[in-house]
Amino acid sequence: MLEQGDVMNKDLYSDLIDEKFPDWLDGCEYIAQDFESCLRSEDALEAFKRIGVALVPDYPRSSQDFNAIENAWDLLRRRSDTTLPRALEDRDSFIARLREAVRFV
Repeated sequence: MLEQGDVMNKDLYSDLIDEKFPDWLDGCEYIAQDFESCLRSEDALEAFKRIGVALVPDYPRSSQDFNAIENAWDLLRRRSDTTLPRALEDRDSFIARLREAVRFV
């Protein structure tokens, strides 16, 4: 949906809600989402109303515990930090080290 160099904004996100979310949500009545401004703009909230979806009430403003991918990225970063090379690393060595970190996580 985004062209190279574009960034998500309230208009694009509202269009995305109207066009894609009904199929993606497959009848769900609620959605949990972060607090970025475009995700919670008046336009986005109106789009959710149009498709019959409400935001999860009292969703915490920031909590990594609710976002599994953020926890996984944090674990991967920590593992990568503990295996940093002492010298310049070539691409193949980096990929091998990254794969090992992923296996570890």
